[in-house]
Amino acid sequence: MTTARLNARSSTHSNAHLTERQLQIQMLRTRAEFERLALRRSACAVLGAVSPDALLSHAGSSLRASGLSWLATGWGFVRRYPLILSAASTLLSGARRGNPYVRVGMGALLVWRLLRRRG
Repeated sequence: MTTARLNARSSTHSNAHLTERQLQIQMLRTRAEFERLALRRSACAVLGAVSPDALLSHAGSSLRASGLSWLATGWGFVRRYPLILSAASTLLSGARRGNPYVRVGMGALLVWRLLRRRG
């Protein structure tokens, strides 16, 4: 064989090897990108699982499983109507503010509003 043919053949072989190497590098880059995407999704899932709403929801399901469903129901009710917790703490606090009938009236008003809203 002539020298020109040998040079052409080795050049073609070198180009094929270079193309194969570039393809391998591109595949590795693509794989790394997919792994970064999966890591990002997992991080978002963990952040969602640690949010206050998710933690309270998990606590509620744990209370139901342990037989304290009435407490979980009450907690869900307080979360839905935050005014209940505020009014209950005001009514049950030891601070005496005038007439005790005012506190009873506030409690009756609260119950009436909740029943009216629910029904």
